[in-house]
Amino acid sequence: MLLYAALLLSATLGTDAVSQQCLAGASSQAETNRCVQEELKRANSALNLAYKALMARILADEAFMLKKDGRPRGDVLLRDVQSAWIIQRKKLCQLQSYVFRGGSLERLMFDSCRVQFTRERTVWLENIIPPEDRVD
Repeated sequence: MLLYAALLLSATLGTDAVSQQCLAGASSQAETNRCVQEELKRANSALNLAYKALMARILADEAFMLKKDGRPRGDVLLRDVQSAWIIQRKKLCQLQSYVFRGGSLERLMFDSCRVQFTRERTVWLENIIPPEDRVD
């Protein structure tokens, strides 16, 4: 289990200099948890920027705001999809960290999972609608 936790943590934080410096200085579980929580804050900030940028693109493009065909507007779809993803991320990470429940690694594994999924989601938000595409 500890090897799995170490591999997951390494994969989650990667080679980011700030994260690696934080982890190198961590001498306790609490300090390691703090490093991952700081990385989660950075990942969430990037996610929020990507979400806001995509929402602005959708709101600025009248093709995403059409309601004449009975489908929801693009901004409503994005909001709903993102809300559902937040719930899904939590449940997936609860499941992934389940084997560590009640132990000192549970929070670390849960937050590491959230970092990983948040980074993936940020890339998805940045690329779901290529810049040159437009719905007509």
